[in-house]
Amino acid sequence: SNAASLAVVALIGADYVSDLLFGQPSGTFFNIMVASISVGLFYIVNLLGLITSSRTQNILTVVKISLIVLLISSLFKGVTIPVHGINEGKIYTYDGSNGALLLLVSLVSVFFTYGGYQQTINFGGEVEKSSNIPKGILIGIVIVTSLYLLINYAYTAVIGYGPMKNATAIGALLCEAWFG
Repeated sequence: SNAASLAVVALIGADYVSDLLFGQPSGTFFNIMVASISVGLFYIVNLLGLITSSRTQNILTVVKISLIVLLISSLFKGVTIPVHGINEGKIYTYDGSNGALLLLVSLVSVFFTYGGYQQTINFGGEVEKSSNIPKGILIGIVIVTSLYLLINYAYTAVIGYGPMKNATAIGALLCEAWFG
């Protein structure tokens, strides 16, 4: 049920890897190879069992939250980052007749954000004390929402709203505030 979203996330991650390694988006072949290797690697981790998968997920969650906090902390560095790697594709603007299209396009990231509720079915049977599920969901929502709001504020403060609309990898741009 999650194959399409997994593929999209893996391809987006591959695009960020290419920007990190080469300073610009690379070709389709590179992105497909990196995404395929990533999916294969996590497939193997999943085959190793629940404990290995749980440990891997916990480690990666700590790494991800730490990196997001690092990117958010670029606010305190007091720098602005010039945008490069601009997407020369079409920028959609409201013209009076395409409101439904713009709404649907804007909801893609929202669907990824709120797609986690379906995962409660997958892990619900693994939780020993079922009363922890609502508490865990609530704490998770508060943490994720706070991080999303803070990192989006960092994007607009460090990169700028106007220049950011054509950028292809805004996370990589924000990373330049720390690492050049």
